[in-house]
Amino acid sequence: VELLTLAPVAVIDVSNFEPAVMLALGVRAVARRGVTVTVTHDSLTEANLTDLPFNIKETRLVSLNSNRADSRDGKDALVDTIQRGLAEQDANSDYLDLPAYESVRGRRPRVVPERYAEFLVLCSFDDRYEPHWRLVRDAISRNFPGHKGVRMLDMSSPRLTGQALYEQIRWNDYCLVDWTEWRPNVFFELGVRLGCSRYDPIMAIHETGHYVSKQELDQPSRQQSLLISLFQPVTYVTSAAHEQPDDEDPNFDR
Repeated sequence: VELLTLAPVAVIDVSNFEPAVMLALGVRAVARRGVTVTVTHDSLTEANLTDLPFNIKETRLVSLNSNRADSRDGKDALVDTIQRGLAEQDANSDYLDLPAYESVRGRRPRVVPERYAEFLVLCSFDDRYEPHWRLVRDAISRNFPGHKGVRMLDMSSPRLTGQALYEQIRWNDYCLVDWTEWRPNVFFELGVRLGCSRYDPIMAIHETGHYVSKQELDQPSRQQSLLISLFQPVTYVTSAAHEQPDDEDPNFDR
C-alpha cells in the first residue's frame, strides 16, 4: 500500500482483471497523481475494447501482446507511454491518468435525501443479480432503520456517471460492497472506498461466491481465498423464494 501511494510511476497488469489487482488500482487512483500505466497481455481488438470494464476504459491501456495491431513491440510502447506521461505531468498540473482522483477531492455535495439517508451499494448490475439485490436492499432497510439501499443504477441525474459514482463512494457514510461474482469494477470501487473514506464499507458475498442460478460453482482461486481471509466479508444465503420479484421476507445471514 505504501508503494502504491508513493511510487511516481506504476505499471499495473490488468490481464484477466484479477480482483486484488483491481483493488490495488482503485487505491492508486485516489492516492497518487503519478504516472500509472495499465497493461494487458491481450490483443486490443475492437471486441476486446468493448468488453473492458468501465473503469479500465478510462485509462491508457497498453497491450504487450506480440501481435499488436500497429506491429510495435509492446515493451517499446510501454516505455514510450511512461516517458510521455512523465513529460505531460511536468507540463500540466491537472494531469490525470486514472479516474476518481479529482472527483473524491471536491466539496461534499449538498444532497437532500427524498425520504431516507442513502446507503450506497456497490455490486453487479447483471440481471442474475436481481434476487441478491432485493435481499440486500431489504436487509439494509430492516437492519438500518431510516436508510435506503441505492445503487448508481437507481440514481436519476444527468451528471457524468463516473464523477457522481466517485463522489458517492467518497462522501456517503454508509456503503456495502457485494463481492458476489467478483466483478472487476466492484473491486476497483472497493479500492477507491478504502483509499478515500474514513468509514470502512460493509463487505458481503453470497456463500457460493456466485449467483444462485449458476449451474457449476467454481472453487475460489488462491487469490480469492486470500482476499476473503484478509477482509472477511459477511456471507449470506439465498433461497428459491428470493427468485420471486415480490419477495418481502429475505433471509439475510448476518
